[in-house]
Amino acid sequence: MRLGEICGLKWENTNLENGFIQLEHQLQEENKDLKLVPLKTLSSQRKIVLLDYTIEELKKLKLKQEENKKYLGDNYHDEDFVVCQSNGLPYHPTYISRNYRRILKDNKYRINVNGKAKNVSLYEALKIPLIRFHDLRHTHATFLLSQNTNPKIVSERLGHSSIKTTLDIYSHVLPGMQEHAIDNLNKKFPPKE
Repeated sequence: MRLGEICGLKWENTNLENGFIQLEHQLQEENKDLKLVPLKTLSSQRKIVLLDYTIEELKKLKLKQEENKKYLGDNYHDEDFVVCQSNGLPYHPTYISRNYRRILKDNKYRINVNGKAKNVSLYEALKIPLIRFHDLRHTHATFLLSQNTNPKIVSERLGHSSIKTTLDIYSHVLPGMQEHAIDNLNKKFPPKE
């Protein structure tokens, strides 16, 4: 998902019982104000099936927001955003992108390395690369393609207007896939002896 799509997602566009979200709009800055605007293309308006883990975390988030509504009462801005501040107001997309790397770098954890205690950043503790928030989108696509997910499905998840866009951007992932396909064919149709 694009950052504006994440920030613009509303609970009314989630279906946690059936495990998907429906993207219809995004949050973007216009004249220093945040506006909820329709997605630009029909392909951007899409259904995204969620991981079971994500569904569970979204359910917890919904409960936390309900607690915040009760606690803050009339001071809660109930605009139905999934990703919002504790008072219900949406996050600015640049706030999330700016703070993502800071959170990964600045949150320290004490771990045991070869019998010695060591303070490490969150990204080091999780053993993930220190990347930009937008790179998570690329990581998702690259992983799916490397697992032989049909490029059409990847294109739909990303909201690309055509599969050509996806293939042009992620062609570096595909070279090994041809060999994998032939290996599968060789197993299915071995040479006759």
